[in-house]
Amino acid sequence: MPGTQRHRASLGFSLTELIVSIGVIAVLIGIVLPSLRGAHEAAKRTACLVNLRELGLAAMLYMNDHDGVLPFAARVYSLPHGQIRPMDALGPYMDAPLPRLDSEGRVVTDAPFLCPADRQFRPVGSIDGMSYAYMPAAFMGVAVPPLSEFAAARGVTRVFESTPSLPLFRDLASWHASRAPDSLASRVGRNHVRYDMVVGHADSK
Repeated sequence: MPGTQRHRASLGFSLTELIVSIGVIAVLIGIVLPSLRGAHEAAKRTACLVNLRELGLAAMLYMNDHDGVLPFAARVYSLPHGQIRPMDALGPYMDAPLPRLDSEGRVVTDAPFLCPADRQFRPVGSIDGMSYAYMPAAFMGVAVPPLSEFAAARGVTRVFESTPSLPLFRDLASWHASRAPDSLASRVGRNHVRYDMVVGHADSK
């Protein structure tokens, strides 16, 4: 009988063994979690760049059909406020439904118009319909009047042709590129697709 009890006792964990096991598991979790978080952020950044490239390709296809001129837009895209340019022009060149309002007036949108990090911080795309800014609009907005919309678009297109490294689309908000919680306060960056179709990430203080 005593031998049987000793055998049963040897099958379980002692309190010390249990504490050591929990400690080892905690250390392993501490090592793995930051790596997983970094991989998750990298995946979101990659998806964001894919979205931007698709927007850039749509602009290039539009230009091929419109005498090499970029689509006109004078303001930042905001579906609830009726600012639908340039996506009204680029829509036929996109393999995705455009941002839209549902029966209750709420914005319905997804990739490639919505950055995967959009819902994590300030939901710009979820509110306006697109997470990205069409950068030529900043130039076109000051060109009309006195120029017509087509003349303004053509003139701004020439500016981008002469400086193809200018961003065509970029993240609308600055938090997209945050790599760690403390980076929000000290390091701002934006993903972008340039006029020459190079996608990348720009950091700035």
